[in-house]
Amino acid sequence: LLRVPGLGPVTVNRILKKRRSGKLTRIRDIGKVGTLLCKAQNYLTF
Repeated sequence: LLRVPGLGPVTVNRILKKRRSGKLTRIRDIGKVGTLLCKAQNYLTF
């Protein structure tokens, strides 16, 4: 996940925590949808 453009260590940790709890179904579940997450959405699938 760290190789995905726009994702840093904090966001990756947030994704991993939510993925473990099964609460990750869309990009907005990660947190604020800013410019960085818009870059990453082409690399992520839900």
